[in-house]
Amino acid sequence: EILAQLRQEHEAIRWEEFEIKDEDDLESSWQFIDDDHVLHKYFSNPELISFIERTASCDLSGCELKINYKYDGPHHTLQEPHRDSGFSKLTFQIFLQEEDYPDGGTILHNSDKTTFELPMLSNSGGFFSNTKQSWHSVKQRGYHRKSVLVRYLLK
Repeated sequence: EILAQLRQEHEAIRWEEFEIKDEDDLESSWQFIDDDHVLHKYFSNPELISFIERTASCDLSGCELKINYKYDGPHHTLQEPHRDSGFSKLTFQIFLQEEDYPDGGTILHNSDKTTFELPMLSNSGGFFSNTKQSWHSVKQRGYHRKSVLVRYLLK
């Protein structure tokens, strides 16, 4: 099963050895996933891309795929509300931790100042388009957030 493989690969990373070099490193720890990984084949599939484009109402043509393992521990500051619209067209996150947290996922901010927090459920995920109006954040709650972050980047 691919999720079991991803969880195993994530657990094999020595996250405690990641050096904090600047403020960005305080936010989260990242590990790049090589282009020959099975995830690249899956998320490059034209049928999946077409489904995502229809569902998210966005055009991913010409985007470059970038996939990372991501770890957020209690020592990470996580994120204030921000936009990824300058570099990423769409973000897809898959949670790998075994525990479910109804309040540990990404917080989506609407233009009317209301928010909706995606639950952080084991073996689940969600995606959102990155636009000039789409803000998101993550609140630090002391959880160990283990995930894969798939981004369709603007070229």
